Amino acid sequence: NYQFWAPDIQAYFKDKFLVQTEEAAGTMRWNAAMVGDVHRVLTRGGAFYYPQDVRPGHENGKIRLLYEANPMAMLVENANGRAVVNQESVLDLTPSELHQRVPILLGSTELVTEVCAAQL
Repeated sequence: NYQFWAPDIQAYFKDKFLVQTEEAAGTMRWNAAMVGDVHRVLTRGGAFYYPQDVRPGHENGKIRLLYEANPMAMLVENANGRAVVNQESVLDLTPSELHQRVPILLGSTELVTEVCAAQL
């Protein structure tokens, strides 16, 4: 889905993963199951990121705020991590509809802050 992301996010991930030195290179994992992916973040570090993109139906992200983003954000923040939707804390959002979808970024505070800075 990389080709559908905003240019600033594409640039961040290109810089992060297409580097020349092994020490500087990041790794990506995607299990297609948010709970499994967040479990990995909690046990091994890193971040879970599901951004919005330009495809119809994905403009506001894909993760549902009330029963996906909020529970995972609560777990991550209680583990001293950070969870954001467009740089605002997930847990501070007031839902506008029952099945509201959001782009989400959660994980280690340091990495989430780094990705947020790339979006400016």
